[in-house]
Amino acid sequence: WDACERPDWLLWMLGRDAAAHHRTLVLISCDIAETALVHWHAAYPDDDRPARAIATARAWADGTATLEEVRAAIDAAWAASAAAWTDSDEAWTDSDEAWTATDPAWAASAAESCAIIRRRVPVVPS
Repeated sequence: WDACERPDWLLWMLGRDAAAHHRTLVLISCDIAETALVHWHAAYPDDDRPARAIATARAWADGTATLEEVRAAIDAAWAASAAAWTDSDEAWTDSDEAWTATDPAWAASAAESCAIIRRRVPVVPS
């Protein structure tokens, strides 16, 4: 648990007993998603749909939002994502070079995500 460098593996370990860790998995997902908001707001400063989806998911985990509210917020965030994807088509023309350039950023992001997960679940889940 402490040495793993793959956040997806850590989440998989938690997900083996999803019933016991469901709320924690939702909150970890929110924590990790929030790290991307700075990039979203830099590109789309007036679009708070992703932030609202995260806040609504947190409220659901705390018992203060309904599943219907979560679904509506997620649908709005997906719509924002689809619009951003369409806007970014030109950026994919140099995708091979971009992928190589993001390798260090990917590793840093994975390390940050692992740290986020371990803050919520400091010991190996049983």
